[in-house]
Amino acid sequence: MSTFIDLCILLGCDYLEPIKCVGPKSALKLIREHNGLAGVINHLREKATDKAEAQADAEKKKGGGIQVPEEWPWEEAKKVFEHPDITPASELELEWKNPDVDGLVQFLVTEKGFNEDRVRKGANKLAKFLNSKQQGRLDGFFTVQPKTKVTAKNSGKDAKRKGKAKVDVKGTKQKNDKKEVSWSKKTKK
Repeated sequence: MSTFIDLCILLGCDYLEPIKCVGPKSALKLIREHNGLAGVINHLREKATDKAEAQADAEKKKGGGIQVPEEWPWEEAKKVFEHPDITPASELELEWKNPDVDGLVQFLVTEKGFNEDRVRKGANKLAKFLNSKQQGRLDGFFTVQPKTKVTAKNSGKDAKRKGKAKVDVKGTKQKNDKKEVSWSKKTKK
C-alpha cells in the first residue's frame, strides 16, 4: 500500500501538483529503482543540483529533464493518505428521516447557487420516497424523454415496427407498395 501511495503522489494527487514529464511507467520505474518516493525525490533533487546552471537552463529551454518543484510537501500528503482524518463506521449512527429542506436550501441555494425550485422539488421527492414502505426505482427520480430527431437509418426500423412502409433516404417508398411517392419540394406544395 505504501508503494501505491508513493506512485499516486508522484503522478499527482489532490494535495500536490504532478511532476512534469513523469507518467505511470516512469514513475513506477523510478520508485522501484530508488526504493520509494523518498529515494526518488532525493535522486531527482541531487540530479538537478549536480548539473551546471547553464546546462539546466539549456534543458529547460529544450523541455527536457524532470524537476521536482521547490515547495512540494510530499511527506505531509503521504501522512494524510496513510492516516486519514475519518470517523470509524462503528462510531456512527445513521438515521433515515425527512430531509431538512431549509438546511438544503441554505446550503445549495444560498451558498452554492442552485435553483431554489429544483432543490425544493428534489427534497419533496426524497421525503415522498422515504415515507413509502417500498424502495423507489431509480427512474422515479428521472424523467425519460423520447428521442425527437429521427435519422435516415432509424426511420426504416421505426416504420417496420409500426407496420408502415419504409422510406429510403431519397424519400420514396420501398417493397410491396402500390404507389411510389416522391418527397421533393415540388410535391410538397
